Amino acid sequence: MGAIGRRPARPRARHSPRAGLLPTAAILAAADLLPAAVLFCAALLPTVPRRATAATPPPDAAALAFSNRDYARARALWAARAGKGDPQALYQLGLLADLGEGEAPDARKAYALYRRAAEAGSVAATFNVATMQDNGRGTAHDAAGAAVWYGRAASHGDRRAEYDLGLLYQDGDGVPANPAMARAWFQAASRAGLPAARGKLGTPPPRPENARLRRDPRLLPAVPSWPAPGAVLPIAAAELVWSAPAETVAVQYFVEVQDRQTGREIMARYVDVSAVLVTLPPAVHAARWRVFVVSPATASYMVGAWNSFDSRAAS
Repeated sequence: MGAIGRRPARPRARHSPRAGLLPTAAILAAADLLPAAVLFCAALLPTVPRRATAATPPPDAAALAFSNRDYARARALWAARAGKGDPQALYQLGLLADLGEGEAPDARKAYALYRRAAEAGSVAATFNVATMQDNGRGTAHDAAGAAVWYGRAASHGDRRAEYDLGLLYQDGDGVPANPAMARAWFQAASRAGLPAARGKLGTPPPRPENARLRRDPRLLPAVPSWPAPGAVLPIAAAELVWSAPAETVAVQYFVEVQDRQTGREIMARYVDVSAVLVTLPPAVHAARWRVFVVSPATASYMVGAWNSFDSRAAS
């Protein structure tokens, strides 16, 4: 879970230079988004019975060292695993640097470790990268980049990322101002149980029935943000993220993913938000995807160009 967060019950602070940011733990405690992983890795610590059995997994030595405040040992154990590319270990090293446990707090070091962990597949680290870019902490402020990272985390169902991406669309910060898309992300976060998101919602608008569609050039196309064209992903789960301009009518997005070598359909589904996760079958090494912008009210659509990516994790 994230090492920094947003105060959902209060207005967003825009990204002017600020001195004396609250410590990470204080921000989280006030934000109603307190993640288990930051609470000194409590979620990682198994309950050890009085008499261990053969079926009882051994406790995580690094997490136990952390809970005992032996930060040097925890860091050494996580560093050994991080050297082998373990995303969770990289994430935990980032937390140590971010929280200043056993070392001076270092936001830049934390950001670099979160970034490595995110690129290795850690969803919690992906959210942290987004919030640090969003707030300009440990790295330069980059709202457009934060929107992509929020989208990647949101595609895995991270409710805080869903909420924060909704705020960006609400404010037109890093993405086009789009109240309908903001609402869709707030709805997703609300369904996932985030109280702050429920406060952003009024009565949901009626959903029209789908009808036979015609192509309409007046609809604005969705613009793919991630993966970059021709990207090679290290894992088989692909986070598909696109930028969604505000439309003059209510729209949905139809996402189509195909095996680039055979043309076989991998996924085809409607979504209301601007990111989705697709898991490639083991035999698929190359894929392509595109997004249709669909207006049920006018029975019309606009289709985007195909975008290609590869997965070296597929076998």
